[in-house]
This record gives sequence, structure tokens and C-alpha cells, in this order.
Amino acid sequence: MNFLNTQQAAKKGDVNAQFILGAMYKDGEKTAQDYSEAYKYYKLAAEQGNIDAQFSLGCMYRSGKGVMLDLAKAVYYYQQAAVQGNLAAQYNNLWLMYYNGYGVKKISVLPENF
Repeated sequence: MNFLNTQQAAKKGDVNAQFILGAMYKDGEKTAQDYSEAYKYYKLAAEQGNIDAQFSLGCMYRSGKGVMLDLAKAVYYYQQAAVQGNLAAQYNNLWLMYYNGYGVKKISVLPENF
């Protein structure tokens, strides 16, 4: 996707363009790498319910790239994505956060409704 077209669409509120633009900034794809811009556009998309943006924000908070490391916020965004069916958020990240007690109370057995 063309960077300028994506940027224009994102600024007009296109949720998918906001997510894509965030990813472009995070990866330095067709633009300079800029984690603060990645965060900005992921956040806009996440607030509109984009599960990939929610997952990406969880990853940013878990790693501390572009934001201050905050495991509780990572869990929050992973939960937002998990509720909507993002499997990576559910199992690869959220479950591990709970199992290891990162940002949440540690549990070793998932409840049935998890």
C-alpha cells in the first residue's frame, strides 16, 4: 500500500488505514521507523475496535518499544483483542502473562470461561 494514500486515509479516520500506518511506522516500511507515530495510529485504530491494533499496543507495552514498559496496559490491550477472537492475544500472550504473573495476579490453571 502507498504510504501517502494510507496516511491520508488514516487522517480521515479509516480504521484499517490507521492500523496499517501504525505498522508501517513500527517497521520502518516505506517511511522512517517511528515508534511514537506507530503508537499514535495503533491507538486511534484500537479505540475503534481494531483487534490487530489492540494486539499491537499490547506488544508495545509488553516490550517497552515506543512506550514505557507497562505490563498492566499490555494485559488490558491483549484482553481487548482476545475478547474479539485474536488467538495470539488469547494464548501466546495473555495466557503467558497470567501464567507468569506479568502485570496480573499469577494463575496456573485457566478458568473454564477464559
